[in-house]
Amino acid sequence: MWVYRGKRGHGSAAEPVSPPPDPSTFQYGDKFRAPWAATSINWVDNTTLTFAFWSVTGGIEGPIATPQNPPPAVTVGFADIMATAWYIAGGVNGEPGSNSR
Repeated sequence: MWVYRGKRGHGSAAEPVSPPPDPSTFQYGDKFRAPWAATSINWVDNTTLTFAFWSVTGGIEGPIATPQNPPPAVTVGFADIMATAWYIAGGVNGEPGSNSR
């Protein structure tokens, strides 16, 4: 899981929220499904971050970005599959997209 950390006028960066899981071994044609992501998490400065979307790359079908949680399964090909849950600060009633800062 990663959280976007914008820096005004100094570019931007993403910081890891948790370490990536150990690699798994799948065979060509297997289905990979990312796990469920928490609807919100607390960040180091006591900011509550709200789940925004999943980004999944490496599947035969091509990359996907979806707010569906967990994301749909993807078919394993020859590329590594990367599944990233993205979080944002703000949101109302568990819905991303509003930030009062």
